[in-house]
Amino acid sequence: MSIGGYRCAQRLLRRKVAFGMSLQDSSSRRPHGSAKGTAAGHDKLGRLVPGHSEWRARKQRLAALVEQLSADYDSRSATARQLLEIAAAHLDQAARARSSVLRGRATRLAAKVLDRLERRPQPPKPGFDQYVKAKGGA
Repeated sequence: MSIGGYRCAQRLLRRKVAFGMSLQDSSSRRPHGSAKGTAAGHDKLGRLVPGHSEWRARKQRLAALVEQLSADYDSRSATARQLLEIAAAHLDQAARARSSVLRGRATRLAAKVLDRLERRPQPPKPGFDQYVKAKGGA
């Protein structure tokens, strides 16, 4: 490093210390993709707890998302189940991404995949006669 480059680095370091800024860059404060706050499988300092597997945690998150999506979308065929799994992966990525660009991209991809699936029909709303009977009317 040249003398000028060294002095520039020293000035930058002094500024960071003077303004109370961290000496680490902002990307090293939190692991990429971790949820806000404390992440599952980590202690208070952010270190992994023994026996925790991020792969298994992701699979559990995806399974829960697929179950939620299958309540709203028809998942009788194998193709529909695969599309639900793909959409769940995109939704999980959107929920955990730190970049707004990645969140938007994953959300749009999930919406495109879900547009290809049929929604389950909503149960019909009760008619006026059923409403009167429920209220105890004649």
